[in-house]
Amino acid sequence: MSSLSHRLTDPHSANSVTITLAGASLTVATGRPGKERTTTKTFGTPAEARQQFEKREWEALKKGFVLHQPTSPAGEPHLHYYLGKGYTGCLSFVGTPTGIYVYQNGWDNTSAQPVDYLLRLDAAGTLLATIALPKILPWDLHYNAPANRLLLDVDHFIYDYDLATGQFRQLAAPGSGPGIHWTSFVAVSATVQAFAAEPTLHLQTLAGQPLVEIPYRTDLVNGSSVFAAALSKSGQQLALHTRFGEIQLLDTADGRLQSTITGNFTRIARLEFAANDTMLVVHAPWERGPLLFFEVATGRALAFPSLALPDNPQDFCFNSDESRLVVLHRDTAWVYDFTGKKLLRSFHLYHTVKRAQARFVGDALGVRTDYGCFSLYAV
Repeated sequence: MSSLSHRLTDPHSANSVTITLAGASLTVATGRPGKERTTTKTFGTPAEARQQFEKREWEALKKGFVLHQPTSPAGEPHLHYYLGKGYTGCLSFVGTPTGIYVYQNGWDNTSAQPVDYLLRLDAAGTLLATIALPKILPWDLHYNAPANRLLLDVDHFIYDYDLATGQFRQLAAPGSGPGIHWTSFVAVSATVQAFAAEPTLHLQTLAGQPLVEIPYRTDLVNGSSVFAAALSKSGQQLALHTRFGEIQLLDTADGRLQSTITGNFTRIARLEFAANDTMLVVHAPWERGPLLFFEVATGRALAFPSLALPDNPQDFCFNSDESRLVVLHRDTAWVYDFTGKKLLRSFHLYHTVKRAQARFVGDALGVRTDYGCFSLYAV
């Protein structure tokens, strides 16, 4: 896009920064309404001007300005919010009816007692609450709507968080001893919540009543654990990957093994059920290929050439009705019509160094980057 304009505002004053790109020219207007100071500079190429556009926006974000443009076109941000420096590898967030909970790194290597936080933001980038976590590194968050709780994997310890009372409760802790590799997992479906802290996987009702406990052990590949899991949207099946090249499908009612899927993969980073739980989507980044698809009923590998998926994706997600698939590859988001199995568009992710995580928040695409930015994009 050779022409675009972003307006950022300071939540604590009337000051704003408006950055406008037109070809190789960049115009920046700063100050209070009616008293803006405007400068324009022309660069050698549109690419150089685009680079400076992002640089000036990032400078404003670090000063506390927030971008909020609710009518942005597809591929452009509704929101940019600066979370702070320091990349730990953790990029989690989740949307709820009362706000978006986003991980914020609150420590550095010199911290004697490190503390991490969840920021609760609204879609306009208003900071509603800052919540200290019981431990650092919340690797994954899910919202349990009937219970009005978050289910969290916080450095392999499992917690829930009551949104009404603001209280954390530890549900499980990793074991110790030979053969324990500290794998963990959390998920919430329409009827069941699941969590694992090796060596035990727990299935519960959404109210927290125990259903099944499943012991498990993980294989090692080149010193790294083989582990991934996913709960079907209905809550009737659990996909569990603990062995080289194998996914087990378990009945959540009793933990019984229903079937096993084998495929051209070693370790899996992430699994997700799709297409009304008839399909399993597999992200196996160590294979350096595209996403893999398997039919749940038969274990048969599925191919969708018309999707033209990029190799070696970093992340993927579906919207609520699974009509849209988004795949992240470097600093680009690829948006697919998953019903029609075709590419709709791709767009640039702002303020990313190497990695980002994407999840839908309502109709918008939420993105948390390794540069410390949380964004909502129109898709």
